[in-house]
Amino acid sequence: MKPLRLGLVGVTHPHTSGRLLAMLRTGLFEAVGGADESAAGAAFLRHFNIPRKTADEILDDPEIDVVLVCGSSHRMSGDSVRALKSGKHVLVEKPAGQTVLDLLALRDAAEQSGKVCQVGYGKRVSTIVATAIDIIKSGILGRVINARFHSGCSFDEAASDFANAPGELGGAFWIIGGHFVDVVLCAFGVPVAVNARAPKFQGFKEARFREDAVSATLSYEDYVVSLDFNSWDPFPWNESWTISAYGTNGELHASLLPAKLEINLVEGRAGYPAGRHVPFEAKTNVAWSGERTEYSPEIRVVNNTEQFDIEIKGFIDSIRGDQTCTAKAGDALNVARVIQACFDSSSRHGAEVCITPCER
Repeated sequence: MKPLRLGLVGVTHPHTSGRLLAMLRTGLFEAVGGADESAAGAAFLRHFNIPRKTADEILDDPEIDVVLVCGSSHRMSGDSVRALKSGKHVLVEKPAGQTVLDLLALRDAAEQSGKVCQVGYGKRVSTIVATAIDIIKSGILGRVINARFHSGCSFDEAASDFANAPGELGGAFWIIGGHFVDVVLCAFGVPVAVNARAPKFQGFKEARFREDAVSATLSYEDYVVSLDFNSWDPFPWNESWTISAYGTNGELHASLLPAKLEINLVEGRAGYPAGRHVPFEAKTNVAWSGERTEYSPEIRVVNNTEQFDIEIKGFIDSIRGDQTCTAKAGDALNVARVIQACFDSSSRHGAEVCITPCER
């Protein structure tokens, strides 16, 4: 496979460097230009020695095969749609837009183009999360009755411009919490209905910041999932993120950092013995976030690149036609629909909001 000519449209998202380096490590991408008019964007392109171009030059260039879209979310959907329509494969940072309508437009463009459009919901492919999802779906726990997912936003990034941009569906829950909404949907599918509260606590932090916490019950036909989110997580990224599932034959508990998964079974199944044991525990744990840089002055860059390497492998395989991409535009649309339902329910004091079926 000859190197794919890669153009970057927007580079100010803190995941850009981790994702770009994962692409370059494969030896299958050649970064031929980047477009970002901000000072941080200019610093990024200088740092990685990428020629500076305009978005038009990249999106209109028939020689560019792939576009990486990692700028402000208000441009993610439009730039991605334009790239797809010009015949390019797209890898776009999540949430891939600002609203459900943005994601509808992206899904439709992806389906009509026939090109790969992968959205950066990478938590689903990290080893610990993927193992937890596999066990939940395998039946080892018996019939799962309920499950609980917790995540949060660290380093006071809920106060950043990044998490409070005009026009966004939500704040930190939309920008960060969407990762675990995606994980829930990977494990259980789209819920039938949502009851949620997403309060802004009076007198807590600044009034201009968005939701301080979210607590949601996602209802399915024969089980329920609880999802909660802390916009002001006191621990570094992922240290408080946990998954628990409870079934008729046992329970599962997983933590992302330190990465550890424990199951407790009434009877042994599928090679797992009865009793409590640890089928997965990382030998080393690399902190998720690194430091602030000249090209990422507001939000820390990513230090733990495991999920990016897995994500990029899936992207390459999808371009080759070997598999469906890791996270499709339709997946991101369903994340947006569930988050929208959470905010709609909260605006109605936790009243139930039904979600119509939508193909993943």
